Amino acid sequence: MKKLLVCAILLCFLSTALPGFSSFNVFLQRRVVVGNIKSPEEPGHDYLADSVRSSLYTTLLLVPFLTLTDEERTFLRQRSEEPMYSEAFQEAEGQIGYRMTPVVEKGPYTPDFWPLFLSGSVTLLPEDRVEITLSTYNGMLHRTVTKYTDTLPVERLLTDPQSYISPFLKRLLRYQTYSASVEAEPEDAFIFIDGIAAGIGRVEGILLPAGRHRVSVTRNGYEEYTDMFTLTEDGFRLSAVLRKKEGLGELYLDTEPQDAAVYVDERYAGQTPLRILVPSRNSVVTLRRQGYREESIGIVDLLEGEKAAVTLRLLPADEGERLYDRAERLKRQAKILSYTGIGMTGVSILLGVQKTIYEQKADLYRKESNDERYRESLSTANTLSTLFYISSAVTAGIFVFSFSKLIHYFTLYKKGPDIIPGTGETTRER
Repeated sequence: MKKLLVCAILLCFLSTALPGFSSFNVFLQRRVVVGNIKSPEEPGHDYLADSVRSSLYTTLLLVPFLTLTDEERTFLRQRSEEPMYSEAFQEAEGQIGYRMTPVVEKGPYTPDFWPLFLSGSVTLLPEDRVEITLSTYNGMLHRTVTKYTDTLPVERLLTDPQSYISPFLKRLLRYQTYSASVEAEPEDAFIFIDGIAAGIGRVEGILLPAGRHRVSVTRNGYEEYTDMFTLTEDGFRLSAVLRKKEGLGELYLDTEPQDAAVYVDERYAGQTPLRILVPSRNSVVTLRRQGYREESIGIVDLLEGEKAAVTLRLLPADEGERLYDRAERLKRQAKILSYTGIGMTGVSILLGVQKTIYEQKADLYRKESNDERYRESLSTANTLSTLFYISSAVTAGIFVFSFSKLIHYFTLYKKGPDIIPGTGETTRER
């Protein structure tokens, strides 16, 4: 009982004292901490150490995975048998793989979750040169696992950090990696490598596993650039020049409530309120917000260079369902009324035909001076005539009622406004 109490207390302490404990899983993720880089005591040289630390941190954020040694996996296997880690082990489906997703952070060394702790020093030498030393302490193995030392000009330390970071990280990662660089035009284009955001405008010296990779470069108002490349050596470079889309109009979108996600032809463009460039024709803007009904705006005749603004109120998801059910009910009623009206039209035609026949009979009997048959035929014709007009009036009423149901049906379905036509608050200017 005492052991269980101690375990519970430790678990509570870890879950409250350690940031991200609830989301961090030691069997799926590898903690990497970039510690302080020591610098000379002379004033004004701290920027060198800060530059090294920032470069290490930003480069590690782009590392896709870290490999584990057999020794580390044995260590984690022992932890998996402890009660406080059983839930995390179950979440990992009872497996300890050779690859883990890195969780990178800055801070001092703490033994929590046995991190890979990166530290080092930068020493200023004569002739504007520096000596840089980097090392990695493995919290699981309780020893330094990599160490790197180099001497280089101060200028290269600041302008080309990959020249010392890549060799150091290759030792740390322990799998075949090569450096690659991607440059985009325009400079504010987003660069994605293997579906992961890698940078804006330029990615320099990113480390990637050997093999094939996919690069995508996007910017609103430009055609997307997509290409595949194969890494077989260091120094791969790729330049992507985006082509501007022709025939674009400017659209300002706002919603109530705001912060709705905006997709142009199913491509994410931002959140409302938002000003974007959209193709002038044959494009669909979709608005999505959790708990609210999805809305789509069809761009049908926004002219090139024209500006339009749309403000629209999003309907709660349950209200949208109610409107849909009501609209479907109206459609069913309109269909039933239409069928009834068609049936009544047939009855009216039949009555009209019979009325005409008896009128002709009455006229024939009148010419033959057969008064009795004449009066009978005329009476029947008058009765059929009355029934015909009543039937025609009822038929017309049924069709009018059915048409009103259809109008109401289409009105409900126009709650999600289009630009042209549309039911939102829309303004346009040249």
